[in-house]
Amino acid sequence: MRHIHVMTALILMAISAMTPFYAYAAPRQNDDIRFPDKGSLRTAQKDSIEVEGIPRSYLFYRPPGGGPFPVVILLHGGTQSGRKVWKQTSLPVLAQSERFILIAPDAADGGHWNDGRHKVVSGKPSTADDIKFLERLITVAVNRYAANPNQVFMIGASNGGLMTENFACHKAHLLAGGGYVVAALPVLQQAQCHPDKAVPWIAVNGTEDKFFNFNGGPQNGGGSRGKSDDPIMLSAAESFEFWADNARCDSRVVETRLPNLHKRDNSTVRLDSRGDCFANTTSSFYVIDHGGHMWPGLSSPIAEMIIGRSNMDIDSGTVIWNHFKQMVR
Repeated sequence: MRHIHVMTALILMAISAMTPFYAYAAPRQNDDIRFPDKGSLRTAQKDSIEVEGIPRSYLFYRPPGGGPFPVVILLHGGTQSGRKVWKQTSLPVLAQSERFILIAPDAADGGHWNDGRHKVVSGKPSTADDIKFLERLITVAVNRYAANPNQVFMIGASNGGLMTENFACHKAHLLAGGGYVVAALPVLQQAQCHPDKAVPWIAVNGTEDKFFNFNGGPQNGGGSRGKSDDPIMLSAAESFEFWADNARCDSRVVETRLPNLHKRDNSTVRLDSRGDCFANTTSSFYVIDHGGHMWPGLSSPIAEMIIGRSNMDIDSGTVIWNHFKQMVR
């Protein structure tokens, strides 16, 4: 069993190392559709702040002008970094055209966020006070970069998605909107999570995610890849339901099948929406049929062999910003 877990860790590190390659892979798309480009580090500036005596680094983009601006905080997945997630989504490009601040911070311990699970696939769990770090980062965004304190949004992938949930559980009053890609809510955290504000939510989940089973259960899907102390996760639908309920959405779910723009990806998308949420907003659940543990819209044939299929019918950055944009008035 031990050698299997070692192999899993090596696979994750290999994926992390491949990121510069697959982040720039050409999207498979029709001639009549074009997604925004993925981010380039040429648009990113680097800065840091000190939290509990430890320097914490981050990348950021700030539009020209006086502000105030909306701000999106983008949290990378486990073993990765702000540099890598910057190149995995179109949010850096959209930040320029839509005029919002984008901040991609770095986790402190081995690229892992302290998301409350006290469990990681490889290496040691982080003990950093990431809630304090992200709270401080929001203050810096407001005071240093002219961010609008009423338009702060947070989105994360995988470990970064669980960190977004952990932050929302403790500091929801600082967020206007939140969400995750390829993540879920741990059962224990659900019992302990009491957000102090309604936060309109976006969730993106693949039905064939090998790390967070779409139907819930032990993290990593149990079986040979799991461990006896793996956290038990809610299903993707139950996780979204928790956050949509917190956002005070109407209980009615509206299902929409999105166009199958790229038939060669062998994947389609269903959007489950719940309206009449807090502040007349909508919460959105994107179900990626046959999707793996991947950002939709990011093409990587090599990574897909390891962590599952990538859907090319939607662009993650676009659907995330469109969700947040409804709170920008």
